[in-house]
Amino acid sequence: MIETKPTGKPGWLRRVVGLLIFGSFAVAFTLAVIELIVRVVPLYPDRFVVYDAATGWRHIPNFTGTYLFPPCLGEYHQTVTINSHGLRDVEHSYERTEDDPYRVLLLGDSLTTGFEVPFDVTAFREANVLLNQGSAFPVEIINGGHQGYNTVQSLAFYMVEGRRYQPDLVILLFEPSNDISDNNHFLRTGGSTYLPYAALDEQGVLTIHEGDVSQPDPFKAALNPLHDALYSASNLYRLLYDRATVGRGFTLTLTHEQYAAELDRASQITAALLDELRSVVEADGAAFGVIIAPLNWNRINPSLEAWQWITQTLEEQGIVYRYPQEVFDNSSTGQNLFYTCDAYHWTPSGHALMGTVMTEFITAMHLARSDDTR
Repeated sequence: MIETKPTGKPGWLRRVVGLLIFGSFAVAFTLAVIELIVRVVPLYPDRFVVYDAATGWRHIPNFTGTYLFPPCLGEYHQTVTINSHGLRDVEHSYERTEDDPYRVLLLGDSLTTGFEVPFDVTAFREANVLLNQGSAFPVEIINGGHQGYNTVQSLAFYMVEGRRYQPDLVILLFEPSNDISDNNHFLRTGGSTYLPYAALDEQGVLTIHEGDVSQPDPFKAALNPLHDALYSASNLYRLLYDRATVGRGFTLTLTHEQYAAELDRASQITAALLDELRSVVEADGAAFGVIIAPLNWNRINPSLEAWQWITQTLEEQGIVYRYPQEVFDNSSTGQNLFYTCDAYHWTPSGHALMGTVMTEFITAMHLARSDDTR
């Protein structure tokens, strides 16, 4: 009988396979732990919105998550709750009765929504408290703001959802630094029609177009199904990918003259949008007004040019507005009104101050309306 000795190759293969399996498990376990840390600490915000052709995106109803700004970790993070109608607010009924409070609907972007501060210290909640303390008339303020909304989206939101609340007054919180340029979808998305957009024909007639989901999302890289799945499921992947690609969105190559022409078009569209929003609100029997967000002078290269344009436009259109730049500039609170790293959004002190501005504006609008109906 002839005996043969093992060559050792099967054992070598088993060791290699074993090491590969162990290594894969170790990597997967490590990534799972880091993913858990990213979610629990947290290091990346939850996703509060889903795509909507009419408005671009809308909040997920009955959703609670954590919001923060990754470039400014530690400056703020909040637990944010969305109500059953998709608003960052308490519950509000669509129905109205004669005994209901004077109802105010706010429209706007992240300044209106106030994800950066606790719910009870947002400007609209501060105003709600002030207006109902010792007031001769009860007031109900509804927060219809959504992060990132431009005026096109605010108008679309009012048309499909906001008017259902049957408000007595609609206030648009307008941020000139981006709301004007964002209303030109060429400047905002490179011309993609994925999001709703507004256009003017040769006669200056305004048309609102719904978003087309078949078009490329300008804010999301079109890579492959694996990327899409990971980006949707993993906070860690989103954190790493977004940090690696910051500032790498679509690029517009425009001459100074071309950019000036597009910005002029954006201004024309914005003026038409404001006039249209005022018209549909008043046709519904409500009053309309605008609050202009003040400029933070600590931003890079601050300029009041856009603020000057919007105030002149509102005056020409006869739209009632408040521009509280002096109120913010002359604040004696001794507290920062804007976040330092963020440099765009208000701190709790900033929200409190804007709450007083809203209180005064709503009171004035209500009194003016009462005088008109006598």
